[in-house]
Amino acid sequence: MELSHEGLDQIPDTKTVRYVRRILVAASVLPEHDEHLRRLEQWMSKSVGAIADPEHRTIVHRYAVWYHLRKLRARTGPQKPVTEGQAEAIRNRVRAAAAVLVALAESGRTLADLRQTDIDGWLASRRVARRAELGLFLRWARRERLTAVAVPVQQWAGPDGCIDHDQRWTLARRLLHDDAVPTEDRLAGLIVVLYAQTAARVRLLRFDHLDSSSGGVRITFGTTPIDLPPAMTELFTRLAAERAGTDRAATPWIFPGRPWTQPISADMLRKRLAVLGMSTHAARTAALFQLAGNLPAGLLARCLGIDISSAVDWQRTAAGDWHAYAARTAGIASP
Repeated sequence: MELSHEGLDQIPDTKTVRYVRRILVAASVLPEHDEHLRRLEQWMSKSVGAIADPEHRTIVHRYAVWYHLRKLRARTGPQKPVTEGQAEAIRNRVRAAAAVLVALAESGRTLADLRQTDIDGWLASRRVARRAELGLFLRWARRERLTAVAVPVQQWAGPDGCIDHDQRWTLARRLLHDDAVPTEDRLAGLIVVLYAQTAARVRLLRFDHLDSSSGGVRITFGTTPIDLPPAMTELFTRLAAERAGTDRAATPWIFPGRPWTQPISADMLRKRLAVLGMSTHAARTAALFQLAGNLPAGLLARCLGIDISSAVDWQRTAAGDWHAYAARTAGIASP
C-alpha cells in the first residue's frame, strides 16, 4: 500500500487507522489535512453512490456536494478546519434527503407530486427526519424548482430548559479556585461558563489567540479581543509551566488531543467537563443569556464570535418578557 492519505483511504475507516494517520501527519510523513472534511467527502461518495435510482442519486448528489459541501468549504480552511459536529450535521441532512425520496418512491410519486399532507404525516410519525432537516431539504428543492411544497422556517423561541445562574457562578468559582481539577479542564470550563463558547470552538483555541502585549492577557474569540481576569491569566501561566519540558510544550493548541499536534475532539472535551458535573450546553446557555442582557448585540457578536443575527435573537430574548419565557420553559401557555 502506498504510504499516503489516498493509500490509507483504501483501508476501512477505523479508530486505529485514524490514529495512525494522525501520528504520520504529526511526524511530517504525511501532509496536513482536514480530517473531518476528508471523512465527510468519503462518506458522501460512498452513500450517494449506493443510491440505486439514477434520478434520486443525481438529486442527492446536488444537495450534498453542490449545496452543503460547497458552503462548508467556503466557511472553513487551514486555520478553521471542519468540526465533527459540522460533518455529522451534514450527514444527517443528506440522510434526510435520501429518506424523503425513498418514501416518495414507495408511494409511486416524485418530488413534483409532493403534497402538504405527506409532510404533515412525516412530521407526525417522524418517519423521514426531524423538522429542521426535512425543512432544509424541501426549501432547497423548492429553490431548485423540484417541488412546490416546503416547510416554513421555524422561528427560534428562546433557549430551552431552565437557566440556573446560581449554579453557573458556583461552577465558575470552583473552576477558578479548585486546584484538584486539572488546569486544562479548569480553563476549558471557564471559557464556556464565562464567555459562552461551545466545545467545538474551545477545542480549536490556539496560543496565538492570546495576546500579552498590553500588559495583561487578552483572548480573541471573534474580532474584538477580551481582557482576561487575573485569575485566568494565572491559570494560563500555570498551564505553560506544567507543559515545560514535555512534548506538549511545542503544541500550538491550548487543548491538544492525541497526538498533541491535533486539537482535542469536541466530544472528548464535553466528556472531561461532564466529569466535573458540567453540561457545556447548559453552562453556555446561561452565560449567553446573561451576556445578551448586558451587552449590545453588535458587541456581543464581535467579542464572542457569534453571528450578528444570533446575537440579536439572544438579546431580544434576554431583554424580553421574563414571565413569557418562564411559562414556555415550564410548558405553560402564557396569557
